[in-house]
Amino acid sequence: TCDPPGGNSYFRTEPRLIVEVLSPTTERTDRHEKLAAYKNCPSVQEYALISQEQMMVEIHRRNKDDWQTEILTEPDDQCVFQSVGLTLSLGDIYRNVAFDQNAAG
Repeated sequence: TCDPPGGNSYFRTEPRLIVEVLSPTTERTDRHEKLAAYKNCPSVQEYALISQEQMMVEIHRRNKDDWQTEILTEPDDQCVFQSVGLTLSLGDIYRNVAFDQNAAG
């Protein structure tokens, strides 16, 4: 976060990284409306969408005046959250997650 110390501990007004876990009821909003809003927020450097139906993380990253998208799908893929200095493998993110095989398309 870019918030100064001593602010409200329940929410941040100048986040660097926003992570959303996608659900069927919110995915459209997360992918379109929220993404557009976060792109217009100067403090946001990365916006990550995490699927709960399959092993997939989609990272939207600010790159100067443009945005780039990275899609990761393999357990050894590394999610590098540059804005907060954090790297996690997809295997770590999805550890102990059992996907519903009947839900797969």
